[in-house]
Amino acid sequence: MQPNEFILSKKEHKRYLNALMRMPGTQLHKQLVLTRAMSAVIFVVIVALAFLVQLPGALQDPGRLQRLGSTTLVEIVLLAILAWFMPPWSLRRRQMRMEALNGIKGDRFKETSRVWVEDGFYIRQTGQAAANRLPLAGLQWARLGEGCGVVLQFENGMCDYVPVKAFHAGCPAPAWCRWLMEQADAARQQDLGEPVPPAVTGGEGQVCFTLDREELAALLAEMSSLVMRTGSYWRFLAPQLVALVLVLAMLIPLAFSEPLLAAVLGLMLALVVVMRLPPVQRALVRRQAKRPEMNRFLGSQSLTLTPQGVLVRRADGDSLIRYEMFRRVLAGKQGVYLVMRSGVQAHVIPNEAFADEDARQTFIRQAEDMIHS
Repeated sequence: MQPNEFILSKKEHKRYLNALMRMPGTQLHKQLVLTRAMSAVIFVVIVALAFLVQLPGALQDPGRLQRLGSTTLVEIVLLAILAWFMPPWSLRRRQMRMEALNGIKGDRFKETSRVWVEDGFYIRQTGQAAANRLPLAGLQWARLGEGCGVVLQFENGMCDYVPVKAFHAGCPAPAWCRWLMEQADAARQQDLGEPVPPAVTGGEGQVCFTLDREELAALLAEMSSLVMRTGSYWRFLAPQLVALVLVLAMLIPLAFSEPLLAAVLGLMLALVVVMRLPPVQRALVRRQAKRPEMNRFLGSQSLTLTPQGVLVRRADGDSLIRYEMFRRVLAGKQGVYLVMRSGVQAHVIPNEAFADEDARQTFIRQAEDMIHS
């Protein structure tokens, strides 16, 4: 069964993100649950502290106490609504912004995509060069999303999406989901051997390496430090920085009328700032490297500079990423990092992947030439 070719528009992509957030088991759903819980805790603390700060004065005046109770009730209702509806909007906006930064002026939403199954692999190709190959044996489920197309979840944490318009009378979405799961069950019963890379012509600058969890954590921490020194990182944080300045501007007049409440909110603002400090961010990155979803970046893998793009091969599949998706190459003491256009993501390569320093410098020059050409 073969769906039609399709173009994934921004509207369809938002539907896909909404479907992921509603489906238990996906990474975006886990982030949504955690964000909602954290938002609820923060809002409860703010309301409780604001109530306790104003309570002593309100006890002296029954009318003021009644107004305080009414105000607190309204705050609870409003903040409960915010805690429920703001996290999905925030996560979707962040994902869309990351897509826009990693894309090329939104061109990825204009390119034709197609999906097919071949030799036990699920393959998706977008445009002329970008391709992903994932073993069908790792397919966990294929489900119809609410108000959208089909969402696929793989064991390595990767997801894919096929919109409604790709399906037709000869290949309806429910039947395609069942057929895909049958193919996945069949693939799990046989040994497929090594994944076959996407069709590429030529290739140079190949590096092969193996990463364990400690090495990955160290590389991600160094990558985070290097990225934080670039202007693109701070441009990525610009909306958050503007929001912090606006909140600070609101706290200044509040400090004269309600100094205790302003102090409490100031402490909350300081906590947000501390969470963005480089040492804290590096610690969070090291902790993130220990999560189960990072397993797909472990083990033996290779990275090849081909004329079509960067070919990344891992045990769980292959990806061919166009050079336009990268911004620069950063070199650190522990490895080399191919930074994506967003400026906050990168492919990591440990120094052990190179025979010597000359080979490392040659690879860096080749990668920079490919990216900037």
